[in-house]
Amino acid sequence: MPSKRNPVYRWPDWMPPPVVDGYSVKTDDRRGRADFDEGTRLRIIFNTDESTIDCTVFLDSLQSNWLETFERDVLKQGGRYFMMPLWIGGKMVSHRAKFKGRPEMNSREGFEWAQYSFILEVNRREGLGAG
Repeated sequence: MPSKRNPVYRWPDWMPPPVVDGYSVKTDDRRGRADFDEGTRLRIIFNTDESTIDCTVFLDSLQSNWLETFERDVLKQGGRYFMMPLWIGGKMVSHRAKFKGRPEMNSREGFEWAQYSFILEVNRREGLGAG
């Protein structure tokens, strides 16, 4: 629960969510799991949501600095949850998530833009099935 001591942080509106052209979100398919005795087989898991999401964003230098500071200092290297708008279930809704690993800068477009990728662990997917 949010409190003064442990507030819920939010992805700011001026930061791009990973959902428009040039940005991507890909959920991790958890249905194929290895059985040590029988090899890999498809398991259908009912009543569960995908909880791991791979994200890619292009950020300018101010946004890049903010992301690195936010993840490192505010979220304690990804150890805290925050609210982030994600396109899941056919609409843009804020979801409670945390970084599963450190954000990585994959490439740089000159001095203006950098491509970052990160994996989010979504704790609670808000708003699915509504409206």
